[in-house]
Amino acid sequence: MPEIRSAIMSKRVAIVGSGCSGIGALWALKSTDHEVHLFEAESRLGGHTNTVIFNGSNGNETQVDTGFIVMNTATYRQSFQCVDSATQNC
Repeated sequence: MPEIRSAIMSKRVAIVGSGCSGIGALWALKSTDHEVHLFEAESRLGGHTNTVIFNGSNGNETQVDTGFIVMNTATYRQSFQCVDSATQNC
């Protein structure tokens, strides 16, 4: 009887997006009997989780985390100062 129960409990699961939540859901479901499909529109995984290289005018490269959605001068004042003065060490 366990085989029948397993077949009834098994689901087809669609995960839309490979951001932190999508990858977390994928990982949580990896050891289940569910048929899991991950759908991502972009050519890379990660969603808003992303790091880009910012090239300063003096040739310095700084890795900038662009993974947050809201960036404003009130909350991220120091981040703006770093980007504005890329020639300085932040």
